[in-house]
Amino acid sequence: MARDIGLRITWLDVFFGVGAGLLARAAAGLVEIALTGRMVGMGVSFGDAVYDGWWLFGTILAPVLLAPFIEELFFRGLLLRAVHRASIGLLGSRTATVIAILVSSLLFALLHLTQAANPMAALILGVSAFLFGLAAATIAAFTGRIGGSIVAHIVFNGALVLTSL
Repeated sequence: MARDIGLRITWLDVFFGVGAGLLARAAAGLVEIALTGRMVGMGVSFGDAVYDGWWLFGTILAPVLLAPFIEELFFRGLLLRAVHRASIGLLGSRTATVIAILVSSLLFALLHLTQAANPMAALILGVSAFLFGLAAATIAAFTGRIGGSIVAHIVFNGALVLTSL
């Protein structure tokens, strides 16, 4: 797993991941402010909380731990590397890296559009997810590991969940 998809983590990955996650969350907040005039938390609300095991799973574990791990395995561990490998022979290493970062970020953003309730939410989610995807893909591409991307994703989602609670 470490060689095939870069599933390793170092202290440097934690450092880069926390920084990138916080910067990406700040950028997402700026996108919201620019488009709506206020920070609305991308419309995330948890309704009437029933503090049981399902609430814990649906509010904390799934979006903050499980989804970042699974999404980073796919988007940065598999997709980013596959696009890079497929295009490196045609485009050269540097261009292939840029294309891989852009493709994985765009597909990551498109996946997150399914959560949008209206066109404004789609725009906010799309731009925010694309910006985060760029940060996570850049970390993965330049370190060769997805540990930093996973940490960044946990911080990015965790900050949103924390402010929404």
